[in-house]
Amino acid sequence: MFPLNVASATVGDKLNLTTQTFDSIDSPPGGQDMVSGVRVGSDGQLYEVDGWTTLEQFTPRNAPTDWIDPKNNMANYEAFATTTNIGDDWDLSSAYSTWINCSLQPQWGVQRGNPAGTNSAVIAVQIRAVSTSLVKAAVDYTCNAQVI
Repeated sequence: MFPLNVASATVGDKLNLTTQTFDSIDSPPGGQDMVSGVRVGSDGQLYEVDGWTTLEQFTPRNAPTDWIDPKNNMANYEAFATTTNIGDDWDLSSAYSTWINCSLQPQWGVQRGNPAGTNSAVIAVQIRAVSTSLVKAAVDYTCNAQVI
């Protein structure tokens, strides 16, 4: 897809998303899968999700201009995602192809169990203003879950 920058979503709010790749690489303990994904935080942060299925880590991955400025009013926005997934969806993924309020922290990703290898997904995320239903930002995130 593409990054789409919009000057104003709600009065004073600026939205901007940057294409990113998230890699989660490890040799998880028995019974665990590797997880790689993205979360739209209710705090205005964009998070990379990585780790094992029972020990996910959420790391802020905003570029200085990413997501929303100022970092408030999250309930005024909804997120929508589609995927070209090669592998298993992350068990904790939000629904795809459904608008989800950003205050609920929607998240999407891919996971990989044994044997060693990589599962990847390109997750296309759109953000829209609830009040107008107009898409204000759109971007692709590439997520790679690799078991070594």
